[in-house]
Amino acid sequence: VTEHSEKFDVGTFVPQLAKRAENRNPHCRQLVLAWITVLNQISNIDMLDHLPLLITGLFDMLKDVARDVRHNADSMLTEFLSNIEKAPPEKQRKVIAATAESVVKSAEPSGSSTDNDDYERLSALCWVKAYVSIEV
Repeated sequence: VTEHSEKFDVGTFVPQLAKRAENRNPHCRQLVLAWITVLNQISNIDMLDHLPLLITGLFDMLKDVARDVRHNADSMLTEFLSNIEKAPPEKQRKVIAATAESVVKSAEPSGSSTDNDDYERLSALCWVKAYVSIEV
């Protein structure tokens, strides 16, 4: 539907997804993740352009109590990182500059130390390592 619609505006829709990602309801979060996944699969939509709006919510979902939310957020983050690594150097620089602060913030200790908090931090540290390893 979104791929063939001339009225669908991804630039207006993604901020709404980012806002819904803040909702703690796992069903709402699963819907957000499903939409992000679908949009990321559409060839004429470059979701890396929208990653700065989504990345904080995606890392936050790694702390969710619902295992499916954590798993799907992790899968989406893995796919985004892979897309960054495959992108041209100019695109890599742009995305890294726009997301680095959020990634580092997710890597910081939160004050509470649950397994899910630790998983969010570990994932963010892997992103930091990948960012440092990318030759831009």
